[in-house]
Amino acid sequence: MRRATKTVTRLKLIALITIEVHARDITDILSKTCFSINSFDWKKQLRFKAILQGESADCYVEQTNTIFPYGF
Repeated sequence: MRRATKTVTRLKLIALITIEVHARDITDILSKTCFSINSFDWKKQLRFKAILQGESADCYVEQTNTIFPYGF
């Protein structure tokens, strides 16, 4: 492998590990502090929700008390 390819691969791996460790930590915190869907610890998380409408599904992003259509 060329040096540039090794560097890019290493950076991707570091980013992936960081994301997964963060997700693990958040899951651990939520399992200890969240006992209701109305808990602020749950509401402050960015969540994605699919709403089925007949044959199609629309994706929405939720955080706190706001809901936006996913627009990617």
